[in-house]
Amino acid sequence: MILITGGRGQGKLDFARSLAAFEIGGSQIADGETDPFEAAFSRPVIKHFERYIKRGMQNQLDCEAFLRRILSDNPDAIVIADEIGCGIVPVDAFEAGVPRRGRAAVPASGAGGRRRLPRDLRHRTAD
Repeated sequence: MILITGGRGQGKLDFARSLAAFEIGGSQIADGETDPFEAAFSRPVIKHFERYIKRGMQNQLDCEAFLRRILSDNPDAIVIADEIGCGIVPVDAFEAGVPRRGRAAVPASGAGGRRRLPRDLRHRTAD
């Protein structure tokens, strides 16, 4: 799994496309804003992951189990998330708590152990 984070509108999806070994089209992207949770278990790219977590928390779903299933069923996924709290003040109390609660839902080593990017990609940024 590759995790790409950054501010909104910073080119994360374009960067994900540059990492993929194939052309990424709309039907291959699970969108956390609009797609069902099941889409994240099979599509090669998951964007707006933070929205999946927010929706899960609002519906009192087990977000850690959701992440573990992605790691199990879709371990090679490229996951894209907007950084929440990058100088932006959340509008409501629920969103203000999402970064703290959301981070707690992500296990430190992941279900399948740690995976590292190849050395040549570790310091690469999306410009």
